[in-house]
Amino acid sequence: MKRIISVALVLVVMFTLAINVAAAESPRGKDYYKITVGYYPADGSLGDASSDKDKVEIKENPDGTVTLTAKEKGNGTFIKWVISGDYDIVTGSLTSKSMTIIPKSDIHADAYFEAPGSTPDSPSNPNTDKTSPKTGDPMLIVFGIAALALGVGVFAVKKIKE
Repeated sequence: MKRIISVALVLVVMFTLAINVAAAESPRGKDYYKITVGYYPADGSLGDASSDKDKVEIKENPDGTVTLTAKEKGNGTFIKWVISGDYDIVTGSLTSKSMTIIPKSDIHADAYFEAPGSTPDSPSNPNTDKTSPKTGDPMLIVFGIAALALGVGVFAVKKIKE
């Protein structure tokens, strides 16, 4: 009987830990999306960029817009925006000096500038997709750990009955 209680306790602890891992990675606990803006070249000699907000409140369906603005300096020419994160474009485009977006996740936007007659260094992994790559699904982790715990529990019960 002690073994059955021990196995049940281990299963409960493992399942609880799995749920905590999934909850820690879930966006549901956030109150806002973070907006960060940069520019290339980073010394700002050819231009800089800004946004009208540094965070957007999260609602059931986020409706907060963010306006990104690139400002040329000296003989710099604006080329494009490179944006990481999930968003919808409301006005403008990735090649517009000013564009308005609706963030659906944290956003990092870089404005790229070049001097006349030169080509700016491109990122080592240029990505024209609007979304950042998905790195994993927390629910798969939960199901994997739960299945492992269930397997250990079944094995332990069979050993106890033998």
